[in-house]
Parts: sequence; C-alpha cells; structure tokens
Amino acid sequence: MSQSNSLSRRTARSRLRKPLDVVAALRRVPEKRLAVFDLAAVLIGAEGEIDPEAAALREPEVNLAVAEAQAYARATRQAVEALRRLQPR
Repeated sequence: MSQSNSLSRRTARSRLRKPLDVVAALRRVPEKRLAVFDLAAVLIGAEGEIDPEAAALREPEVNLAVAEAQAYARATRQAVEALRRLQPR
C-alpha cells in the first residue's frame, strides 16, 4: 500500500470521528482524594517524622493507600502520554 493511500484512509477516518474536546473531558473527571494523604496526616508526628509503631499497626491500610497512589500515578502518566500524542488542531 502506498503512503498516499494510507494517509487518505487515515484522513477520511479522522473526519468521521467527532472532535475530542479535551478540556470538557478533563472537567468531567471527578476529584480524587487519595487515602495516602489522610493517612500521612495521622501517622506523621509533631517532629515531622512518621511514627513507625503507628504505621506498623495500620500496615494493611498503609499498603492499600500506597497501592492506590501508585495506580493513580500510573493512570495519570498514561493520560499525560495520551494527551501528548494528540495532534493540535
């Protein structure tokens, strides 16, 4: 297949798609409150250090909060990469 045919097909397909309103889509994304921040507020003492005993007692909650934050970071990186791939209008 020649490059011009491939380009023509891609251009035709792109005309059929409804334009993506990125700003509107981003505004519809609900705010996410990560548990890790609330948990850190509870586990960090007056000296600004994490209380290791308190953290150990809440280990399952800490692990879940860390996993949630990591998943959110991964999804954010994927969204950023998708936005970078968008062609400007």
